[in-house]
Amino acid sequence: MQLIHLNTLDALRRVQGFLDRQLTALGTIVTAALRGRLDDATTQLATFQVEQNTAAGAARSETANQAAYRKDFYARFMRPITRIAKASLRTTAEYVALVVPSSGVRNADFVGTAQALADAASKHEKAFVDGGMPVDFLTQLRAAITQLTASKAAGDGSLSRREAATKGIKDGSKIGHDVLVVLDSVIAPAVKHNAALLADWKASKRIVVATPLPAQPTGLPSTNPATAASDTTAAPPAAPTATPSNTATVAPAPQTAKAAA
Repeated sequence: MQLIHLNTLDALRRVQGFLDRQLTALGTIVTAALRGRLDDATTQLATFQVEQNTAAGAARSETANQAAYRKDFYARFMRPITRIAKASLRTTAEYVALVVPSSGVRNADFVGTAQALADAASKHEKAFVDGGMPVDFLTQLRAAITQLTASKAAGDGSLSRREAATKGIKDGSKIGHDVLVVLDSVIAPAVKHNAALLADWKASKRIVVATPLPAQPTGLPSTNPATAASDTTAAPPAAPTATPSNTATVAPAPQTAKAAA
């Protein structure tokens, strides 16, 4: 959830608290329908925040699961099947599907590659069992493909839920803004002569907007606030430059008597 939407949710909750605290002072200026819109917007934002976080966590979990499943599938099936195929099945039509390089683990269509491997291996089951694969290796292989397929579907579903929650957050945030504008048009004029109540309202409805710090000019050192005071101390005057010892000082030539006259 982006910071601006989190801050909007915080503002909506503060306004709910303000209305609850100042119920007597405000009287009936805030209608039940308007309060209902506020509560609905707050609930929508909070619900989609939880959904977005949950879906994002589930998507990350399934991504990790798929990586582990792929690695295990390659070690248990792809690598030994590739070695056996290279040893005894080079001339078969299925050879290309049976030989999967290690880079195939990162293939986007890993499930499709695995399925093609299973289909090709099923046509040479005896050769693979004779080559050292378990008797039920095809059953194990297809069960692993089912696990991979389920994990991918779960991951895709979590990504879809996260996108839907993100859209719901954006819509809920806009609704929340609109409700705050309407509430402000009702409450601010009604409490304008009560300075304390007006200040409470303004503080409650305020949505904090993060402002990025200005970039430092290129080539200039950044200023550390902790040492800012010491940086303003005037530097001592520079010492006079000494005349290099290896430079001869030329004295003015004495005037001749004629020149003096």
